[in-house]
Amino acid sequence: DLSAKDAFLLCTDGAWRYLSISEIEEDFLATGNAKEWMERLKRRLRSKIEDGSDNLTIMTVVLKK
Repeated sequence: DLSAKDAFLLCTDGAWRYLSISEIEEDFLATGNAKEWMERLKRRLRSKIEDGSDNLTIMTVVLKK
């Protein structure tokens, strides 16, 4: 069963390989919604990925009440 504040992260391997579970959780807990969570993850990824590296796609979903 799904409940309020459950969250989902869908991403390509171009993003997944650079993120640890603890980083994903940290960014989720520091934000209030799916858009902010995605923006934090993108900033984190940009700091880790060199230019010309693999593409990345991220989709975040946070369920509300």
